[in-house]
Amino acid sequence: MSRFQVVLMIPALLWLFACEGQQVTKTADNPSTGYINDHWSRIQPTQKKTIRTQVSPSYGRLGRRLTLAQLRTMIPKLFDGMTWEDSRGNNLFNRYARTLGEADYIYLTSTNRQATALFMKFMDDMATNLCDRAVSKDLAEKDESKRMVVLDQKDIDRTLRHLRLKFHTIYVPESTNKGIKQLRELYDNVLTQTGGSSSTSRAWRSVCYAVLTAPEFFAY
Repeated sequence: MSRFQVVLMIPALLWLFACEGQQVTKTADNPSTGYINDHWSRIQPTQKKTIRTQVSPSYGRLGRRLTLAQLRTMIPKLFDGMTWEDSRGNNLFNRYARTLGEADYIYLTSTNRQATALFMKFMDDMATNLCDRAVSKDLAEKDESKRMVVLDQKDIDRTLRHLRLKFHTIYVPESTNKGIKQLRELYDNVLTQTGGSSSTSRAWRSVCYAVLTAPEFFAY
């Protein structure tokens, strides 16, 4: 080995020994133990003291909604065999299949999964149809295990937690009301404004409408 090569190796060896002498320690970030209300992110760009930052483009798929086939299968399981139908018993999922974007492979070859205004209009109709019948049946049902929406008329918060878990797969522990706060406010407001013997029924129907038309139910 020549003298020139030895001279070149000395700085490299010194750097190597210096690196070995340093101990690199990593600390894991503490996971957040806070309650997650839902999977939707909310921002307030007009909030005071907002720091302006350059928004980088986001890459990924667009949001989708449940298909008609999924709703047709899922709704009877959630409502004890009941489905979206008219007064004659005709299945409205089948009647409006093409309008709501279900592929028939003749005129439409791919299923539409966009949450359009037309889709939301029919979701409102479906919620009204199902909730009116389900709540009326629940209020007359003495067996709690057979109720679809109103699990417990006396314990409002318990029923709201049940609805969030059943329809949105979001567990709200008894130690917090963050996940049911808006539904409870809706129930109380309708109960106060309507009054009369039918106020309880109207309040539960309004809660049922809100649950079925929420993005947590139909979008992913």
